[in-house]
Amino acid sequence: MLLLHGIASSSVTFHHVIPLLERTHRCITPAGAAELTGLATRRTQLEGEQHKLLQAHYAGAIPLDLLKKEQDRITASLETIEHRINAHHGHYADARANLDDSLKLLSNAGLRDGCQPLKRSAHLVGNERREEPMMASLIDVASDERTARMVLSMLVEPNDPVTGRILSRLGAVETLWLAEHDGAVVGLSPVDAQVWRDHLSAPGAKELTARIDQAQQSGVRALIPGDSDGPTAVNELGEVAPYVLWIRGASSFLSRPMSDLVTITGARACTSYGKYVARELASSVAGDERVVVAGGAYGIEGASHQAALAAGGDTIAILANGVDRPYPVGHRDLLDRVADVGLLVSEVPPGAVPTRHRVIARARLMAALSSASVIVEAGARSGSLLVAQRAAELGRRVGAVPGPVTSAASVGPHRLLRDGTASLVADTSDLARLVERDQAPRVGLDRELVFPRSPSPTRTL
Repeated sequence: MLLLHGIASSSVTFHHVIPLLERTHRCITPAGAAELTGLATRRTQLEGEQHKLLQAHYAGAIPLDLLKKEQDRITASLETIEHRINAHHGHYADARANLDDSLKLLSNAGLRDGCQPLKRSAHLVGNERREEPMMASLIDVASDERTARMVLSMLVEPNDPVTGRILSRLGAVETLWLAEHDGAVVGLSPVDAQVWRDHLSAPGAKELTARIDQAQQSGVRALIPGDSDGPTAVNELGEVAPYVLWIRGASSFLSRPMSDLVTITGARACTSYGKYVARELASSVAGDERVVVAGGAYGIEGASHQAALAAGGDTIAILANGVDRPYPVGHRDLLDRVADVGLLVSEVPPGAVPTRHRVIARARLMAALSSASVIVEAGARSGSLLVAQRAAELGRRVGAVPGPVTSAASVGPHRLLRDGTASLVADTSDLARLVERDQAPRVGLDRELVFPRSPSPTRTL
């Protein structure tokens, strides 16, 4: 009533402000706010279901076809939820515009007291949690390049060329400023700029500050371009270079020459033959005082880490989740051991869970960090083949281990060899030649184990 009385007694008449407030009321209703909160809660639940499904699949509890069916169901539900949330946000945007216009009219009329409740309303509109502002903007959280890149990794998924292009041109602080302010973005049309902003996940300033503090207190470090112990090899990724690398362990491994790093990867569901070869190759790399790079997963990668550690060598695990969250759970002890004597690396922040996109994005890091990548075993659709593809695109050397022609786990390496993408790696001397070592290679694999003799004569394929 005091607000309306002030309006009536000023030069700002009812027909100026009241229609704006009425339109705001139509845009925002208690039922709409409750529905938006419910949608956000359901979205979180579905994302949790996705994570549990992936864990169950990696543990062998559910087959791949059932995983895909459930993922399709969850994805469809998430798309519906996002559509409804976006509709609500459109209503809130209209309400914010009406409130902003009301604020201008009241401010111009000198009614400062009337502005205060509307300012509070303008903040609460579109804020699902109805929290008071802790900080004015992202820039208040991150005013320097390092912190800004840390925040950016919490807002944007990795392997985003649009964000990478803006980041390389303007720096992280300016990128964050553009992310929360309307206006022109260099290299993007107005529509593309808004699409880019809409894709950013924007937690509150209080939450971002807490996550950064927690990461720093846990001993997790963040490397950015220009750091003395940062890898220069990833700069060759250009627009899809990581915004920041979160690390846990010996960061000096990343400052070693790229020729000292060798990636060994392959199928999670590998054969005993594949594990044997992976262990022999990793032991050879460790014996040559080089670094074994793998992804920490079950199968070929886990065997490679274990062999490198057993040989007293160095190893790096590139993760698709936060370095503070051992995944898969069955490799907790292994990954903790790697963190103690080796290095865990991720481009997603602490606390992040693995997703399909992050696993795919990780392939480019595994390829870029090393001078050579070796595929031991891989099915026709194995994600490890992406490592070979990215390595070839970057001009890195690629090796593939042959296997039985009847083995589904060797379809991927055979395809790489047939297409000329990879060189044959049948023993450790082949690996030594692949990485162009000057010293004599180690003793090769047992040929009879790699190519078992048949009990009876067979025709040559």
